[in-house]
Amino acid sequence: MVRRKETLSILLFAILALLGSTSLAAYQQRFDFPNVGPYLVLRCDFHMHTVNSDGRLTTRDRVEESKELGYDAIAITDHGTTRAYRVAKYIGDQLGLIVIRGHETGIKGGEHYVVLGVDSSYVPIDSHRWARKKGEETIFYQDAMTDVAKHGGLIIWAHPHTGLNECTIWGTQQGIVVGVELKNDVVGEGWNTEKSHGTNWYPKAFEWAMEYNWAVLACTDAHSKRKDNPAVTLVFATERTDKAVLEAIRNRRTVAWFDGMLWGRKELLSQLMSAMVKSSRTPDGKLVLKNYGPVDLDGLVEGSSPEKRFDLKPYSEVVIDVAQGNISIRWLNVWCGLNDNLTMTY
Repeated sequence: MVRRKETLSILLFAILALLGSTSLAAYQQRFDFPNVGPYLVLRCDFHMHTVNSDGRLTTRDRVEESKELGYDAIAITDHGTTRAYRVAKYIGDQLGLIVIRGHETGIKGGEHYVVLGVDSSYVPIDSHRWARKKGEETIFYQDAMTDVAKHGGLIIWAHPHTGLNECTIWGTQQGIVVGVELKNDVVGEGWNTEKSHGTNWYPKAFEWAMEYNWAVLACTDAHSKRKDNPAVTLVFATERTDKAVLEAIRNRRTVAWFDGMLWGRKELLSQLMSAMVKSSRTPDGKLVLKNYGPVDLDGLVEGSSPEKRFDLKPYSEVVIDVAQGNISIRWLNVWCGLNDNLTMTY
């Protein structure tokens, strides 16, 4: 009798454990996107700090946190040092996370730049003290940028609070400065951000990105633990490698995802939405839209009266009672211009 009770207890414990694990799995957050043509859509953050500069997290903690938040690729960009890279790369390899060598630097009293993809022989010089003019006591910015390029790297203009001037323009003309942050989580309402589209960010940077053909990025600039739903740069890469990620940035295959919005070039956003949202019809003719991605989408049926607005949750579907034939949907949180939402036909 005792043995029977013990057996029943073990069985009950096993059942409860199974139910618990099933419940946990059901509530685990998904982050995956469908492929877009030949490209993998990778979630990335290219601006963050550790205790190796002014951050509060160790390298291990930062890498593990990045994995938990669903990032596919990161760069630890401590001020003036790439010291964290070797440990970060080792841990990242174990977790299946791409780690890119980088650091943060910039012009003395001015612009901040994120350096990405330099080789192991690169040594940062005069961090945040690059000189605007030749002959000053610190390295001339043109020489510093050229050194980044010589070592295989590229530059992203971080939280562009200073306005556009000759340093960034020169770097762009040389093909070294290739991207700009539209959103930086850490600066909040400061650092000359503007309140627009319901949040604080750099809307002018989006216009500059279109004018100067820069990649658009959204980064956390995390010093302590990152907030829920942090900024993400979506990178459209040919494979899951650091080289493929850097190639995608250089070729401007990026979308900035922050505060519930997607920002990017119309062509790339159209390709992303075509892969992420699929349509069909019910037997009685209603439109079914299914979301295969992690973005919560805010849609509006164009020309509908009364207005038909709907919320298409991640990995879910909606059924909309509309007329037969092609239907245009304006995605209210997908932006290809400061005043232009992406419109798709289904």
